[in-house]
Amino acid sequence: MTAGVTEVHVAVIGASGMIGRKLVARLVRDGHLGGAEVSRLSLVDLVEPDAPAGWDGAADCWSADLADYAHLAA
Repeated sequence: MTAGVTEVHVAVIGASGMIGRKLVARLVRDGHLGGAEVSRLSLVDLVEPDAPAGWDGAADCWSADLADYAHLAA
């Protein structure tokens, strides 16, 4: 952990997939990453991910195709 970092914002690309869902569930369950508290989650996939159950922190969930450059530029 970087000295002085107490909170982290974690972005999960592929959050609706099998591995992404398991990663999000683990982050929610543990509540920390590398010794820092997870304070915010940004979840993105082709299919908009559901907000994590039992999560009290901030969460942004949206769908996007990261290969669609026109969509990303908007």
